[in-house]
Amino acid sequence: MADKYADWNALVTDRDPDTGELVNVEGRDWYVKLRPGSGVYLLHIAIHGGAIEAPPEQLADHASSGCPFYTFAGTKSSDNASLHITSTRFDEPRAVDLARRATRIVSWHGSAGEAGEAVTYVGGLDSELGSLIRARLTEAGYRCEDPPGDLGGMSPGNICNIGLRSCGVQLEISRAQRRQFFTPDLLRSTIQDPANRTAAFYAYVEAVSRGIADLPCDV
Repeated sequence: MADKYADWNALVTDRDPDTGELVNVEGRDWYVKLRPGSGVYLLHIAIHGGAIEAPPEQLADHASSGCPFYTFAGTKSSDNASLHITSTRFDEPRAVDLARRATRIVSWHGSAGEAGEAVTYVGGLDSELGSLIRARLTEAGYRCEDPPGDLGGMSPGNICNIGLRSCGVQLEISRAQRRQFFTPDLLRSTIQDPANRTAAFYAYVEAVSRGIADLPCDV
């Protein structure tokens, strides 16, 4: 499905043609949450947080563990998918600022579709870090595959690839895989409560973190 909005400005300036009121109001329909962290070596981002794609925001937040973290999250009563801006056009200023100052970036996403197997598509231009994360996820029992073309994260304009190294990692996690992270399901009320996280949630984040820790020191 094509995005409703081409970029950030279109999203935040959209007005109801009948009332003239803003369609997407901060604090009601969406929020931005960020933590600068202790440095800008590694940035975890979830640009489709909240109910846009569930639950990459929670995964990225937990994985950040003192590193910089950013999310744009949808909180509409319905149709949060309308807030989706694809990664190559996501230009919210705070996200772009953090990303451009980061050495490494891991961008967390949920791939579309109800059916299918539990799988993570590991993409992005940072093949070094991507390979390490993929190895650790596989070691932990999570299935990983090369992403299909539209999920590859290979565009230089993708927000995961605009950091200091001009490359990052994009994790596209299937719905079948994401459903293993929470009980009973990926409902908004469920994912907002850490008490509903399963052991698989923590094991998955730990595997990603181990992959990151396997990087040779390059700063």
